[in-house]
Amino acid sequence: MRWMLLLNLILSVAISGGRAQSQGEPSAALKETRVESYVASAFFRTRTSGSLILTGRCDQTFEGQVVNTEPIFAPNPDSFVHVDDALDALSQIAPHLVWQKQANGLIRVKDNRVDASLLTLRLQKVELVDAVDLNDAVKKFLMNRELRTYLHRRHIELATVYNGSFKSNQNASHALSNSPNAEKFSKALSDVTVADLLDYIVRVFPGLWTYSECPGRITITADPTGFPHWEQTGQDIQ
Repeated sequence: MRWMLLLNLILSVAISGGRAQSQGEPSAALKETRVESYVASAFFRTRTSGSLILTGRCDQTFEGQVVNTEPIFAPNPDSFVHVDDALDALSQIAPHLVWQKQANGLIRVKDNRVDASLLTLRLQKVELVDAVDLNDAVKKFLMNRELRTYLHRRHIELATVYNGSFKSNQNASHALSNSPNAEKFSKALSDVTVADLLDYIVRVFPGLWTYSECPGRITITADPTGFPHWEQTGQDIQ
C-alpha cells in the first residue's frame, strides 16, 4: 500500500512538473523575418486576400531600389491555423502593426506610422485591358496616366523590385498573355481611389497587394493566394 502511495506521489510530481515546464515554454520559437514575408506566408496558407501597407527606409540592393522595412522576431506564421491568430501574434510582437477585416471582406495590415497619402488619391478614369493574372492587372494599373502624373509632380519614384518572385510572375504573365485560350480581364472604372482599385483587383485575382514607402520612393507589389474569380469581373467596386 505504501509503495502504491509513493508511486502515485512520484507520478503526480512528474506530471505537474512537466505541465509547469510546458506552460513556461514558448508555443513557437521566434525567428528573424520581415513583415512582408510573415504576412505573405500567412495569407497564402489560409488563402486570404487583402493588403499590407508599410513604411521603411530607402536602400539600394541587388533587388533594385527598394523600401527596406525593419526586421522582426516572430513565430512561423504557418504554425497558425487561422490568419486572425497569425495577425494577432504579429500585433503583439510589433504593436505599430495593426490589422482589420474590411467591409468588402478583405484584410488590411497597416503600419500605423505610414503616411500612404497616395492610396487616397482619387483617379477619374482607370482602364485595365486584357489582364491575365494578378500581377499583370497591377502592372497595367500602375501605368495609369493620372497616377504617373501625380508621382512626377511630387518627385516620387515608383520603384520596381526585381526579386525572384517578380521574375517568376513576369514569366507566368507573359505566357498567359500569349496564350489564345487564356481568359482575360478588362474593366473601365471612374472616380476610384488607388486603394479601392487595388482591393478590386485582389477580389478578382485573389492575393495580397503590398504598398511600401520611404522618402521619395514607393513600391507596390502583389502576390497571388488563389485562383481568379472570373465571375466577379463584371461587379463594381464595393
